[in-house]
Amino acid sequence: MTNVKNEFTSGFFGYNPFDENTRKKKLNNTNTQELKEKYNLTDAQVDEYTTDILALNKNTYEELEEYIKTKGHIPYYMQEMQEAEDKSLFTTAQNNVVLPTKELIKQKNTDFRTLLGISAISNVDDITKVGNNNRYCSIGKVDRNMDKLCKSIGITPSQFRKHLRALLKHNTDEFKIIEKDYNGEKVLCYEINYVAGGFVNIPMSKVETLIIGLSNNCIKLYSNLLWLCTKDSEFIERELTQPYLLELMGLSKSSDKILKIATDTLEKVGLIKTRKVWESETILVDGMPQGSKPKRKIYYSIVV
Repeated sequence: MTNVKNEFTSGFFGYNPFDENTRKKKLNNTNTQELKEKYNLTDAQVDEYTTDILALNKNTYEELEEYIKTKGHIPYYMQEMQEAEDKSLFTTAQNNVVLPTKELIKQKNTDFRTLLGISAISNVDDITKVGNNNRYCSIGKVDRNMDKLCKSIGITPSQFRKHLRALLKHNTDEFKIIEKDYNGEKVLCYEINYVAGGFVNIPMSKVETLIIGLSNNCIKLYSNLLWLCTKDSEFIERELTQPYLLELMGLSKSSDKILKIATDTLEKVGLIKTRKVWESETILVDGMPQGSKPKRKIYYSIVV
């Protein structure tokens, strides 16, 4: 009596579809079913994709899987993780959202609403690290949350992408695109790097106030004040000049009105306080006091 091999136990013509070393051999019903489950496909999709690659004279497991990926499908376990992440817009691995304050914040054409939005849905690489670290957010996650982010910020998707390009064109370590290994899959991510002494932590409760309805200049000013008005991990009141703040925000010295609007707005929503003090400044002529003129000083502090 002739022994007949069972294609689902012994393999089809000696091929075991669950053996990684033999997947380059021809497709059969078992390994196409495996791909169906891995990518959460319908029977119709499996049939369509299999027909497509056979028409291209391709007939291996790996070639079918690569074709499935070109159609935008990702493994089912990644779909579940992404769905869980997407339930809440502002969900990260930490309670605070991190913003770098070394380079990009000083550039006039950088939009920190965009950067704050991405950081607010990012993950921290190593939650145990206190100083230098990085956060990352897959490009796919940003795309899936684009509508929520744009509505929160009050801009269109095309404007959001324009701001992204402007941030990336500065070619800094603070914000760039990297390829990250994620459970054996290569995923393109936005990476936000920050170093000790060059970043601020913004509590999640403050992030929503900042990102929903406030301007880019408000976010830049608040981010700078967070570190300027801190000493020994405590918030302090500090006198700051207008030219210095404008320089830190990437604005010209003639942009006093912009700074005033940003300051007034942050005060109105209860994020900062200012105290104005008028002092007399003696006028000297040929080394002799001839009179005085009033000089205004502004003291800033953070509302806890």
